[in-house]
Amino acid sequence: MPSEAYVAFSFPYNAQLVEQVKAIPNRRYDKNGRRWLVPKAYADQVRQLIAEFQNPQAYATITKPTEWHFKTQPWPHQLLGVEYAFPRPAVLLDCGMGVGKTKIAIDTVFQRQHKSILVTCPKSVVPVWLQQLERHAPGPYVFAALDTGSVPKNLTLAKITLIQGQEQGLPCFLITNHEAVWREPFGAWAMMQRWDCLIADECHRLKSPSGRASRFMYRLGFRATQRLGLSGTPLPHSPMDAYGVYRVLDPTIFGTNYVKFRDQYAVIVNYGGFPQIVDYKNTAEFRKKFDTIRYHVSRDVLDLPEAHHIDIPVPLPEAAAVLYRRLEKDFYAKVGTGEISVANALVKLLRLQQLTSGHLPLDDDDETGEKGEIREIHTAKADALSDILADTDPEEPFVVFCRFRKDLEAVCRVACSAGRQYYELSGSHKELEQWKAAEHGAVLGTQIGAGSEGIDLTKARYCVFFSISLSLSQFDQAVARLHRPGQTRTVAYMHLVCPSTVDTEAYRALSERRDVIEAIIGKKITSTLEGIET
Repeated sequence: MPSEAYVAFSFPYNAQLVEQVKAIPNRRYDKNGRRWLVPKAYADQVRQLIAEFQNPQAYATITKPTEWHFKTQPWPHQLLGVEYAFPRPAVLLDCGMGVGKTKIAIDTVFQRQHKSILVTCPKSVVPVWLQQLERHAPGPYVFAALDTGSVPKNLTLAKITLIQGQEQGLPCFLITNHEAVWREPFGAWAMMQRWDCLIADECHRLKSPSGRASRFMYRLGFRATQRLGLSGTPLPHSPMDAYGVYRVLDPTIFGTNYVKFRDQYAVIVNYGGFPQIVDYKNTAEFRKKFDTIRYHVSRDVLDLPEAHHIDIPVPLPEAAAVLYRRLEKDFYAKVGTGEISVANALVKLLRLQQLTSGHLPLDDDDETGEKGEIREIHTAKADALSDILADTDPEEPFVVFCRFRKDLEAVCRVACSAGRQYYELSGSHKELEQWKAAEHGAVLGTQIGAGSEGIDLTKARYCVFFSISLSLSQFDQAVARLHRPGQTRTVAYMHLVCPSTVDTEAYRALSERRDVIEAIIGKKITSTLEGIET
């Protein structure tokens, strides 16, 4: 780009301002002149940025209303949540699944009279936000769902909607997903706006210190007057997950250097030259900092019907059991004329889970370069599911959670053989609403990654886990899709478990990870509301 296409800016060093300038496409720093060179197209935005950082108080004025206004009457813990969030620039709404954290966020936005609101969430949760706004928003608003179409088209829609809100003086909600917000040209445009509120729903998705979404949202947070993080599982795996989330919400709490954060709160041992976390330390200090902006409500506040978890043993057929033990022991096995090899422990775990589900991919063909076929090994879990459906009232709807594509195909075959309608919620099928509209005993096959967050499955009281993911947050979220407000009947979760296999180890691992988190954060910690008027 020719030099005349740049505009030079010099200003006193400010870390937050520098982060904003760094986000501008094609900018560069002139070390000799100690100045930033910015493409001419972004010059006005940089002037605005500098003016804002020179007068930050102009963007921090908030007056508490004399009276709250709600469309739907909040539960007591939701009202306390609004009271807690209202005066704070950054808040983590750590609320158990189903306790209404989305309503707390919506009510906070309207009580603070925010006008420009950017919501990022998993793609499957975008429609949920539209439903929640329609249900709870106490006044008119405009919105744009940016979950379909190309990034340039979504940017055009966002600009039009934001202008529409400004012209009408209405709150404008732009709702996109975590993996789209940073993509150009939307990312550069978002960084140039001044947002009244940035909402990160299911914010545990931003836990990765090096993740592009997490790093972008950290910079974008400086452009927002208020930042709200929503999650029922803010620490899905370990205390280390707090770093990425809090870097977005309030980077002053745990800092912006992950290595320093890790060394402060984790016990590190070097294995083969690589640092490994073996324990945690300074837990009291961690907990105190974590609670600084945390409003916590557990699911115990909900008056829900009972939920029962039932393990259903599904023994592997003899031939499959022999293959399983061989694969487990030798990392190598043969099936017919095909071959299966496991390169490392993670792939081994994946293959063992696939085998307990009833299928296994063969190695790629080295001569043709084609992907190996997926061979059916047994139908034990499919047969068990068939028995469950046969023994249940045919009018009862079912939810079946699966990890693998082949599992969903097996569920589809079983449901159709039982004379039930089959619908699917996965990366390639979005048939949730059709399942909800079905009248008689329909089965919803749900890929656990696609159906574990932000959706309501309370139509069903019966749920089968055909296979599970190793993510504690996904498992907990999946369970909470049925056992949540709106559920009026006892819920039964049936887990198909092949004894003495990776199935039993997987459930044990999930339980152990929960123990690690609860030992540090505590099972029932409530946020301190001292000093907040109610």
